[in-house]
Amino acid sequence: MDKMINVEPTLNDLQVMQFIHNGYITLEGIVDADFNKACESVHGGRLNDFVHTDEFRRNVLLHPEVAGVVRSLLGANFLVPTSAHHHLFEAPHRGQTWHSDGITEYGYGITHLQCYYYPKAVKIEDGPTMILPGSHHRLVDRESIAHYGDILGQLTLTLPSGT
Repeated sequence: MDKMINVEPTLNDLQVMQFIHNGYITLEGIVDADFNKACESVHGGRLNDFVHTDEFRRNVLLHPEVAGVVRSLLGANFLVPTSAHHHLFEAPHRGQTWHSDGITEYGYGITHLQCYYYPKAVKIEDGPTMILPGSHHRLVDRESIAHYGDILGQLTLTLPSGT
């Protein structure tokens, strides 16, 4: 990870509190369409190499809106991620069960964020990611919720490209 400096926070206090309550923020369609198109040719096995390029860092991780949100939540000198995962499943694919991404931790401080970038639009027929706002407040084993079906309050992330 690399250190960041001189990024101004862009969230106000209410928006920070909404993040703390919900556990997520979406920045819909902010990445340039030409860059999104260029990402379509990146092979999943080469993703970590691509994430290290100046072009990816500038257009996604250091995008002013993204960096401003991260600065608002993590403070000055936050670290920029240097690894990535490529999740593209072809039909027929049953999808995943409920699970928690990352590690559920004790404590009050936010020390890291998971960032998701969607270079292509995600529609309902694509089998989008489901999230459960506020579930980050529950300490659970990653797989212990796999048997759950629909959960009251769940949201389907159907998003435009560049989110």
